[in-house]
Amino acid sequence: RGCGQGRFGQLGLAHRAISYYMSDLTATWRKWTKGGTVRQIAAGEEHTLAELDDGRVVACGQNDHGQLGIGNDLRPGVPVEVPALRGRELVLTCSSKATFAYRPPYER
Repeated sequence: RGCGQGRFGQLGLAHRAISYYMSDLTATWRKWTKGGTVRQIAAGEEHTLAELDDGRVVACGQNDHGQLGIGNDLRPGVPVEVPALRGRELVLTCSSKATFAYRPPYER
C-alpha cells in the first residue's frame, strides 16, 4: 500500500497525482512487474525502487539526475526494470536524488 505525492509517478500507479489515502498498489504493480512480488522497497524524495522475488529490480518516478539507473533521464510513471541490478541479491537505499545498491556481507 502507498500514498502521498505522485506527481513524478513515484507511486507507480500510472498517474501523476497525489494519493491522500493508502492505496492498494498490488494490482497495478503486478501488472507492470509481470506478476512479480515485491521483496523490498526503497524510496527517495521523488522516486521508488523495488526488488522483486524473481531477482528483478524495478524503478519509477523522478529521474532527472539518473537516480533510477535505467540509462536515461525519462520519468516512468509505472515500474520499469533496472537491468544492471537483476539477480544480485542487493540491499537498496535511496536519498533524495540518488540510489544505492549494495551486496550485504554474509556471516560465516
